Amino acid sequence: MGTLQDRAEQILLSASELEETERDAYVNEACGSDPELARHVRELQDAARTRS
Repeated sequence: MGTLQDRAEQILLSASELEETERDAYVNEACGSDPELARHVRELQDAARTRS
């Protein structure tokens, strides 16, 4: 499996293809019981929102 950054980016990319209302549930499921991965994905989401 890839690095934390790679995994987080892949999850974010997949989530971006979903309806906004489905994204949080997808991220939660994709990260499973890895809180560090979930935190990293959320940080990427926040950064993407502030850029747009």
